[in-house]
Amino acid sequence: GDNRRPETGCAVVIPALDPSPRLTTIVQELLARGVPRIIVVNDGSGRSFDGLFLAIGGMQRCTLLVHDTNLGKGRALKTAFGYFLEHFPSLDGVVTADADGQHAADDIVAVCRRVSAGDGSLVLGMRRFSGKDVPARNHFGNALTSRVFRLLYGSYLEDTQTGLRGIPAGEIPWMADLPGDRYDYEMNMLIGAKRRGLAISSVPIRTLYPDGNAGSHYAVLRDSGRIFVCLVSGLAPHFLAAILSGAADMLLFLLFDSVILPFVQAAGRLAASTAIARASSSVVYFLLDRGAFAAGGPAPRQAAVRYGALWLVQLLASWGLVYGITRLVHVHDAVAKIVVDLVLGLIGYQVRLRWVFGNRDVATAA
Repeated sequence: GDNRRPETGCAVVIPALDPSPRLTTIVQELLARGVPRIIVVNDGSGRSFDGLFLAIGGMQRCTLLVHDTNLGKGRALKTAFGYFLEHFPSLDGVVTADADGQHAADDIVAVCRRVSAGDGSLVLGMRRFSGKDVPARNHFGNALTSRVFRLLYGSYLEDTQTGLRGIPAGEIPWMADLPGDRYDYEMNMLIGAKRRGLAISSVPIRTLYPDGNAGSHYAVLRDSGRIFVCLVSGLAPHFLAAILSGAADMLLFLLFDSVILPFVQAAGRLAASTAIARASSSVVYFLLDRGAFAAGGPAPRQAAVRYGALWLVQLLASWGLVYGITRLVHVHDAVAKIVVDLVLGLIGYQVRLRWVFGNRDVATAA
């Protein structure tokens, strides 16, 4: 085919810090394939790179934005997003790519085409990490974050740290307002997509690590720490729901178990106390907890029915296990309930994530 014909209506955004000369080649290849606009952000590179950036900024259909000091990849992306929204709102969206040669022009254009196809999803360029040329830190880091992301948010993304991402124009305004200035920003983007019920699709791409990934500015300990803080803090709404409803549940259980119904035999007392506490706290939990999961799940009535079924199972399990433990071991009812409900809560979270509120999993390209 003719590589010079326009293949996309997307702008390509490339944040760059002390880039290799490959950046010029990639920009030229993208322009040759008809990419309508390339936005390169010089994120505080050394003065020795001025000539490279000057050459890129002088190319047709290229825009060069400059940070005088290094502000981080996340900030560079947001700077480019703001510029895109102001100057090119009629384009289909943006595709972000790295400046270190990890993304081939053909793969970048493939992601551009997926965005321009208009299914409205966040498109990830997915690498495979099984090759012998993949640096150990990259293989381990992606494997770990992929599994943690699935555990906490319900979707398995083989490459959570890919810098090749296609974003429809309509999603850019909220992404431009996300917190995070460095590599944590890209994780916040994935969490935000899950929160909003935005479908995530993927395009398989080559796994390239020029010079053993020597051009990467990823600081393993510092940046990995930021990413894991993002993963956990993204669950703040769920933690709030769990703490508030858990406290209400325990207080009501103690009130009925120790104050109002102490004269009732153990089996009946525990059943009544557990049921009353769970029923009273679960309404607040449902209202708060639903907001902690993605939009776009089942209809409220269907979610409520599923939630009710889960509540009943947990109620019966809590009563049965607390009663059994307190009969077998000399321990206070409240202590047994705390342990049992903590375990049931962890299991229940996974059930809510995958069934009650119906988070959609990633849609992988054929």
